[in-house]
Amino acid sequence: MGNSMSYRKWTSERFSIAGYGLILLAILFQSMSAVFGKYASMTGPDVNAILNVFYLLSISCLVLQAVVWQKALCRFPLSVAYPLMSLMNFVVLIAAYIFFGETITPGNVLGLLIISAGIFVLMRGKDTP
Repeated sequence: MGNSMSYRKWTSERFSIAGYGLILLAILFQSMSAVFGKYASMTGPDVNAILNVFYLLSISCLVLQAVVWQKALCRFPLSVAYPLMSLMNFVVLIAAYIFFGETITPGNVLGLLIISAGIFVLMRGKDTP
């Protein structure tokens, strides 16, 4: 009996880790879509959206994000998973700095700290797998 209990605990932890991995992938795909969308906008208005490789990459990332997100929602309640998607703001801010040379202002940092505090408050006391 002791082995079955530890097996269930291991399986539960494994799925929990996999669930968080799926949420991180969803964040990554949605962030990549934002970066590719920015690149698509920089190609100019004369480029046909259907032929714009960055636009197609952006759409592809959104499709992948939707698939991964559905898998994550099988492991977590929406009220737990959705607040974690706010972490995308961190990824996009850093990507904007790295890829486009955008400035990170004190207001950006303060806003992210407020978002982080909000995520902490929402997640506190939630039952996770």
